[in-house]
Amino acid sequence: MLEALPSEIQWLQAKGKDAEATRLADRYVALAKERYGADQPGVVPALLEAAFVFQQQGKFGKAEVLLKKALAIRAAAFGPRSIEVADSAEELAYLYQSAKRYKDAVRSMKRALSIRQAAYGARNEKSIATMEALAGIYMARGRTKEAEQTFAAARKLQGKKEHRYAYMREETSYAVVKVFYATDRKNTG
Repeated sequence: MLEALPSEIQWLQAKGKDAEATRLADRYVALAKERYGADQPGVVPALLEAAFVFQQQGKFGKAEVLLKKALAIRAAAFGPRSIEVADSAEELAYLYQSAKRYKDAVRSMKRALSIRQAAYGARNEKSIATMEALAGIYMARGRTKEAEQTFAAARKLQGKKEHRYAYMREETSYAVVKVFYATDRKNTG
């Protein structure tokens, strides 16, 4: 039953039944805590799903509490410099960007980037994607120069690969930010 709840929650949201989705998300968290224990990594997917529900409803404070709880669980279970913590830091960055809390979004995304670069190396595609996401936050904040510099650094790390845009989560659960970038500053498609 627990495994089916995310799909049901998403279906309710798609149908515009926010109150029901919220109740089911709360139930999902409660059942996950019951099954795994309140501070165990098995609870994290339920916390993330509930945070998404609140984020979609513009209840950023409630979503933040849940995402910070997920981060704390992951840090305790896997260590403060683990990939799981990087994932949580990135999820917080997306939330902060949605809430227009750009300073917090930059801080969280930099944390994710630092962990990923230490774990994978700077040239790894996950590290580069995180760097591009950071550039997208800079762009959304209106810090064009920093965005361009960060995109250029990411592109340099990629080598000769073509990469014309950065994205911040293509899933419906996060605000999509597409920033087109060409090194010659012309719109080349």
